Amino acid sequence: MSDNRANLHLEIAHILFIDVVGYSKLLVNEQSEAVQTLNEIVLQTQQVRTAEAANQLIRLATGDGMALVFRNHPEAPAECALEIAKALKAQSQVQVRMGVHSGPVNEITDVNQRANIAGAGMNIAQRVMDCGDAGHILLSKRAADDLAQFREWQPLLHDLGEVEVKHGVRLPIVNLYRADIGNPAIPKKLRRHIRATRRRRFAIAAGLAFLLALLFGASLWWAAPRPASQGLSSIVAKSIAVLPFENLSTNQENAFFADGVQDEILTDLAKVADLKVISRSSVLQYKNAAARNLRQIAQELGVAHILEGSVQRSGDQIRVNAQLIDARTDAHLWAHVYDRKVADLFAIQSEIARTITAQLQARLSPGEGAAIDRPPTDSLPANALYLRARQAQLDPSAEPDTAANLKKAEQLLKEAIALDPNFVLAHCELANVYGDLYWNEIEQTPECRARGDAEIEIATRLAPDMGEVHLARALHFYHGYRQYRWARAEFDLALRALPNEPRVYQSLAWLDRREGHWDDAVKNLRRVFELDPASMDARFELADLYTSLGWFAEERQILGPVPATGVWGANKKDFLADVDFLEKGDMSTRMSITPAKRPDGSVPFWNLKSTVYARDADRAAKVLADMKPDTFSAAQSYLYWKGAIAQVRGDRPAMLQAYGEARAAAAKALEAAADDPELFGALGLYDAILGNKEEAVKEGRRATELLSLEQDSVRGMELRVNLVYIYGWIGERDKAFEELERLMKIPRGPRYGHLRYYPQYDPLRKDARFQTILASAAPSNSR
Repeated sequence: MSDNRANLHLEIAHILFIDVVGYSKLLVNEQSEAVQTLNEIVLQTQQVRTAEAANQLIRLATGDGMALVFRNHPEAPAECALEIAKALKAQSQVQVRMGVHSGPVNEITDVNQRANIAGAGMNIAQRVMDCGDAGHILLSKRAADDLAQFREWQPLLHDLGEVEVKHGVRLPIVNLYRADIGNPAIPKKLRRHIRATRRRRFAIAAGLAFLLALLFGASLWWAAPRPASQGLSSIVAKSIAVLPFENLSTNQENAFFADGVQDEILTDLAKVADLKVISRSSVLQYKNAAARNLRQIAQELGVAHILEGSVQRSGDQIRVNAQLIDARTDAHLWAHVYDRKVADLFAIQSEIARTITAQLQARLSPGEGAAIDRPPTDSLPANALYLRARQAQLDPSAEPDTAANLKKAEQLLKEAIALDPNFVLAHCELANVYGDLYWNEIEQTPECRARGDAEIEIATRLAPDMGEVHLARALHFYHGYRQYRWARAEFDLALRALPNEPRVYQSLAWLDRREGHWDDAVKNLRRVFELDPASMDARFELADLYTSLGWFAEERQILGPVPATGVWGANKKDFLADVDFLEKGDMSTRMSITPAKRPDGSVPFWNLKSTVYARDADRAAKVLADMKPDTFSAAQSYLYWKGAIAQVRGDRPAMLQAYGEARAAAAKALEAAADDPELFGALGLYDAILGNKEEAVKEGRRATELLSLEQDSVRGMELRVNLVYIYGWIGERDKAFEELERLMKIPRGPRYGHLRYYPQYDPLRKDARFQTILASAAPSNSR
């Protein structure tokens, strides 16, 4: 063994793996032609020629592709990949995927006495490549971090998160592309299901919220995050809800025309920063109300004023009747009847918006006035198509299939743009449609996103300073490119022009939560509720934030009105079960809603956790035996839980054996993922339990360096808590309690349920300090 190690000379190499996509489906002669074409292109790249001239390159054939091992500089494989991708654009019959990584390799001599390369660096580079689809240039996080040090590379690097590869290892992946080269689509292996209500996208959420509002009525509004006793006297004076206008036309086809009048007036008023204007989705529930109690409606929506009216169209003539009511006193502040030509409709709507603004004594800036006076289009038929497209997305009662809704909207918007190619709002809305199709994985293709790019480009050229354009750009960066910094900058600009737009605040809350700005996230979601009391998505988003902050009473309040049945009811039960466990240490609610097995035969993970937490070792062992291997991660494997079961049983020899085996498996997995923070954390815990103190602390700290709380508020917290476990097991109790007390004060930190049940706190339980912390975390009625 010592002789072998003496001959092992590791070095850091920069590796590019390439293979031909669909190679095995080609005919034999087609395979040869594809490889020959690829070889010719690769040999003509500047990077290959330069590296070979300096004897800094090894080329390895892999059958359906090749590996290029550069020894000169970390940019070489990425630059070479871009050269290859550019050349292949003219070779449509050859499609490749590429993977880049920098890591340790060892030069060896193969059986044919030729130079070859082995080592973890090669393994990871190949696994990175394996994650891609045709056209992808994927980088490991290590390689991307090297490139990110140079300004010119930063716009081309797009973080995709993690994907699970061989041996259960989670590998961070970065997509490299620019406008003309690469594949911007999310690789199939990285696509994740959107998490219940927490990841639902605004277009779907708005539609569902509207439907639920129709079904469940005013009771949903009472638990919005404002004082329960709020009356009309405490509501801000400059606030208004524009209710749907009544259609008085004999032709019911004009009912949609009446909806459009109300929508345009609402849109104009919403641009005034000095006003609070309730969103369209929250007022639509009152459209078909037989009798409107305006005072009650105003209190439900949290406004002081109501605007209602009617529309009657006959030929080219239109009559619009509008009246403004102070709901606090039932006084009619203003009313007017407009008898005009249909062609004057936009002027009528602007006049009404300006009059209402003046009646409410709201400040109207020159920019806001110009925005109100600016007609959306010169074509009334185009505007009608645009409004129908918006309705198609917001009203699921018309078509329950979300994909069909979006496709219908796409067609309507295309027709509107055909009538008026300079219709900016239609271009923005069409870009949003493509963004929803892409983000929700309905049509997640480069072509779909490119169509969004085109609409954004047109809208930006036509009206670069328009609020709706900034909003469309922000959503495009968020949904299409995951460029959160760029998205935030555009959202900030959109907010200046659209101060009453709930989508802006909700999107900012998503960004705040991702970055650990918890107070800002709560503030933005509460603002969503003020403007859109019907938003069920925001309700659950806010409940999740309350969980993170330990605001359990507020979480129960916000979820109280949610009906017990349907999708939202199931989510409500799931959230409240978490609250009972975290706050009270009560597992009964979770156990009552968790089946022994799912329909596919798999065992819910909670069944294993609950039996271990309850110290029921025999039952836990039976549950573990029924679980599928793919249930477990590399960091918290089957062997980890086997060790935990032995631990709660009190069988120390079996515990040490299981944790020792778990450590060996984690160490093997780490060979293929040298910078995996969870694997380092797992090694630290295992070494602590096994008595390897120095290694345990080193590994645990390394994990927190690789992924800090500032980088990821959720996973970073898990690694900090793991450090508490490590200190506890190695007897460094002072450090353990110092860290634990600090984490208890941070969102997502340990809660009462964790402290009461988690086996890894066992080494600390007999210390009086732990009992003090446990008592302080307990609910007030248990103290």
